[in-house]
Amino acid sequence: MISIVIPAYNEANYIEKTLREIPYNIEKIVVCNGCTDDTENISKKYAKVYSIKNKGVSLARNYGGMKATGDLIVFLDADTLISNELLNRLSKIK
Repeated sequence: MISIVIPAYNEANYIEKTLREIPYNIEKIVVCNGCTDDTENISKKYAKVYSIKNKGVSLARNYGGMKATGDLIVFLDADTLISNELLNRLSKIK
């Protein structure tokens, strides 16, 4: 299984489109790091969401990576779209 981890700091304008494009059979984890906008509430519709108080993309990525259960972890930014072709190729990696 693939896990996608997205660190997010005030990404309400972008994250929903990114999360909607990820297929349901992929674990989606969003780590809100110090968000003060609606990023967390939007993300909860599509993903497992963790909130940490400290800001920092590296801290958020590491935290999400520890929570991921997939055999393969992919880190995305909140405004990055990933193609189904790439996901299909990644799913064949063992």
